[in-house]
Amino acid sequence: GAGITACVGENEIHKFSESIMEGHAYFLRNFRVSKQTRKFNAVPSKYTIFFTPWTIVEEIPTEVSGNLPLYIFNFVDFEDLEERAKHPKGLIDVIGQLMVVHPLVQGNSLNGLSVRRNVELRDL
Repeated sequence: GAGITACVGENEIHKFSESIMEGHAYFLRNFRVSKQTRKFNAVPSKYTIFFTPWTIVEEIPTEVSGNLPLYIFNFVDFEDLEERAKHPKGLIDVIGQLMVVHPLVQGNSLNGLSVRRNVELRDL
């Protein structure tokens, strides 16, 4: 459930632009890790991964990566928003208040079996 920011430099973007796709999981080797220095971060992490010319990216098979979350969310309580605005530790998108989380529902889609969860938000 944790995330980390990854940066691909201008010199390496051509190498990785077509080998990494959203919704897939990868095993990374030979990258550099540094402390996070940006003031505003989309992912609350103390560190950043930097791809290098020697970074190796290998896709993890779906049967192994199937239990990994597709997206990671960092919810913030409404009571904490004002304080977070005064002392920002990262970026916050406010889209609404989470009111109800419904159970997982399995169904069929064009791509086979799908799993979804409906949530109800209250617009601010």
